[in-house]
Amino acid sequence: MMRQFDIEKAQRTFEIDRRNYLKNEILKKYELIHKTKQEIHEMTKELQRGVVGVV
Repeated sequence: MMRQFDIEKAQRTFEIDRRNYLKNEILKKYELIHKTKQEIHEMTKELQRGVVGVV
């Protein structure tokens, strides 16, 4: 049978792992948002150049 200390240690380890996982997932989402914003900016610039070229 596990001692109370071992159970608490396992719970803390699980909680730390879970927080680290969530932090990493959030970071990935922010990186994706940043990349998407950059792509939108580049596409908008390209579109504006096209519109200016037509006029």
